[in-house]
Amino acid sequence: MNYENEWNDLIQPYVEKRPNLVLTVGIIKNNKKEFFTKTNNATMDIHDPANLIYEIGSITKVFTSTLLAKAILENQIHLDDPITKFIPSLVNNKSLNEKPVTIRHLTTHTAGIPSIPMKYYIKVLFSKGKRTNPYKFLTYGEILKYLEDYNFQKAKRGFSYSNTGTGILGFILTQLYESDYETVIQQEICQPLSLINTKIQLNEEQQQYLVQGHNQKHKPVNNWDFASLEGAGAIRSTVSDLLSFLGAHMNGVPPYFSLTHDILFEEKDIAIGMNWVIDKKRNVIWHNGGTGGYSSFLGFNKEKQIGVVILSNYQPSFSKNDSVDQIGFDFLDKLAADN
Repeated sequence: MNYENEWNDLIQPYVEKRPNLVLTVGIIKNNKKEFFTKTNNATMDIHDPANLIYEIGSITKVFTSTLLAKAILENQIHLDDPITKFIPSLVNNKSLNEKPVTIRHLTTHTAGIPSIPMKYYIKVLFSKGKRTNPYKFLTYGEILKYLEDYNFQKAKRGFSYSNTGTGILGFILTQLYESDYETVIQQEICQPLSLINTKIQLNEEQQQYLVQGHNQKHKPVNNWDFASLEGAGAIRSTVSDLLSFLGAHMNGVPPYFSLTHDILFEEKDIAIGMNWVIDKKRNVIWHNGGTGGYSSFLGFNKEKQIGVVILSNYQPSFSKNDSVDQIGFDFLDKLAADN
């Protein structure tokens, strides 16, 4: 494989619009990995591209669901368990007694929970400090109090993307494994796969490899910190680690990885596994991520044994045609056509 020069035209429209861009692309085909980095920043010291660290935002969610699958096979939890079984303070919420929300609802974004609590969202809108680091000040105490009073309506059980829902799933799993989210993910997912740079809290050496994030105005921005809901978006990682994670999902080793790909919810044109989005037309399983200064894409086709990782140090674009998602799908389409 040598795709860097061959596929330059696929990434050039995205690259040329972003003067401070550090874009890292990873490809896995039949267990062979390749990655390369494109940058417009002449002063940027690339180091080793394999070790460049990015915030991966909501790709964190498929780490959370991978942990969920492991817990299911260990018989610690079941998809149709009500969330009140694990969060006793919600037992007195009458709407949950009448129409239970289950683990299945949390991992498919069908619980009817807003992405973040509305009162907190308003605070974010009117506070620059919270806008630039929106999860730093949102505590589990606030979230649980919000859920205790929230009216879980059965009519809202269609697909509605929710950071709070997946964040609460991560919280439940940490209770099962009796530790904090990062420690559990490290012990149960990262260490068995030797994902040495997939972390929330970076050590001093890793901090040197953290790429500076930028907004759409090309300005440097703060990194995001999470006081809660870590399972929805707190992880930072590298192309090398994510290719290994992708390879494990493509090969189904360990076996619980494959469990996350089963379709659990389907509505119109969307199919959802355990947090994975399943594109039935392309036969692609994927997820993306975005924070204030980074965007990311992870996708694979198990049948053709191809996968792609895209990492950018720019916040997500407002245009689907000018996004890492589009680059990722274009690469997957070309890999599939060449296979």
